[in-house]
Amino acid sequence: MTQRVPTVRPISWLATIPQFIAGGVAIVIGCLVTQSTNGVPLGAGVYLIYSLGSRSIIPAAHCRGMRLFQNQKFEEAILAYEESYEFFTRYAWLDKYRSITMMTPGAMCYREMALNNIAFAHGQIGNGDKAKEFYQRTLDEYPNNIMASAALKMIESVECSTHEVAQPDLKD
Repeated sequence: MTQRVPTVRPISWLATIPQFIAGGVAIVIGCLVTQSTNGVPLGAGVYLIYSLGSRSIIPAAHCRGMRLFQNQKFEEAILAYEESYEFFTRYAWLDKYRSITMMTPGAMCYREMALNNIAFAHGQIGNGDKAKEFYQRTLDEYPNNIMASAALKMIESVECSTHEVAQPDLKD
């Protein structure tokens, strides 16, 4: 029996506003096109297709990483998240305006999530030094990242307690 890996998706409630506006505009356009209230399902359908489609097509590498993550294929997930990080580095505007381009209200950008996920995956395969490196890189690029900060503190705490246990008390 495999244990499920937790998924954290902090939401920016402010980022939901463009989504409501886009949904409303799609419904209004649907009503104008059909010249009746039959346009409501048409507009809602167009909004839904765009929303779901853009969330799966644009961050394809990130979505692949999440699937691999959930299946505990951490080494493969690292590669997918690295690909995602590079994609959103090249196309930073897609990530910056993700509440419109992908209709996602995520508080954390995809580059930030990729770094966190790479760090977590390294920790899962026992590569603590790489995990620390990527958590620190996350904090270097995103100083307010609570998950990376907490993870580093936890790693350091474990390292301290491990060093204490490794040093036997030599009393005569």
